[in-house]
This record gives sequence, structure tokens and C-alpha cells, in this order.
Amino acid sequence: MPKIVDETARQQAIGQAVWRIAETEGLHQATVRRVAEEAGLSVGSLRRSFPTQASLYEYAMALIIERLEGRLGDGKGIAQVAPLEQVVILLKNFLPLGDEQATEMRVWLSFSAEAQHSVALRSLNDSMFDRTRGYMVSVLQYLVEQEVLAEDIDLNKEAGALHAFLDGLTLHCLLRPEVVTEEKVDEALRSYFDRMIA
Repeated sequence: MPKIVDETARQQAIGQAVWRIAETEGLHQATVRRVAEEAGLSVGSLRRSFPTQASLYEYAMALIIERLEGRLGDGKGIAQVAPLEQVVILLKNFLPLGDEQATEMRVWLSFSAEAQHSVALRSLNDSMFDRTRGYMVSVLQYLVEQEVLAEDIDLNKEAGALHAFLDGLTLHCLLRPEVVTEEKVDEALRSYFDRMIA
């Protein structure tokens, strides 16, 4: 009887193999041959799913986006907390506050650097940037609708500032995780919005 292969699970395992190599050895070491070895596959088997190294990188990068969107979409029963607390909980999904998210973010930064030399990766990187900025607009709009923030705020300007603030927090979390703890992140996010409310 022929072996049934779950192609989605197989592709995810390959994408995660790219992440492991990128994180421990550097993205330049994530060659098709090295990824196949890490994933326990033959090169030919891997190439059936990803015929080029570029397609392999594109998938591994898209998998990070998929994971983030899954975390944002699940909401984890936050409807019962106050609007500002909801926003703090949701925004923390963008930050490397656990081992898995830290891995994703370190690998994303590697891909972002590589995107400067790859049209396909740059397209994904730009898309993620634009979607994140759009999410910031939605979050701020929600706080306006809930009368947490004033109606006259400039949503686009504030979304840009919030996006940049999260990028800064991301780097701090990665560089000094023993200092920039989840508790400190909570404080920083609440202080950020307190400034806007005052």
C-alpha cells in the first residue's frame, strides 16, 4: 500500500528546518542540500515541493506570516477585558516574548536582510510591513470607537509611530530578553497609550 504523505505537514517541517539553520548557522547556510539533511529528506524529495532555493525561502518566510496571523486571529478569549487591555494582549503577538516567537523574529530579520537582494522576498517583506501598518490603523481605530482615544487623532501618523515603537521593542526583546521581560513590555505598551490618552 502506498505511503500517504501529509504535504502541508511536510512543507511546514521543511520550513521549520530552514528556520533552525537560519537561526543557528545563518541564512546563507540554509541551502537546499543542508535543509534536506536537517528535515531528514533527500534533495530530490525536497525539490518536489520547493524546486529552487528562492521558493524554499519564500515558503519559510510566508510560514512566519501565517503563524503570526494565526495568533492574532485566535484572540484567546479577550472579549471580557477592557478595550485597552485587549489591544495590549493583541500587540504582544508581534513581539518575541516566547522561544517560538523569538525564533520566528530572528529568522524574519534574517529574511528581511536577504530581501534587499531578492525581489520575491522583498515582496513578502513589503507585504508584511504594509499589513502590520494596516493592523496598527485598525487597532487605533478600535480604541477611537471605544472612546479610549480622541476622535481627532491622525490614525495614519499614529499607526506609523506605533509600528516603529513595536519594532524598537522587538529589538530590545531580542537583544536583552533578561531585561525586557513580558512584564516590562506590558508596562511599555500601557505607557505608550497613556501618553496618547493624557
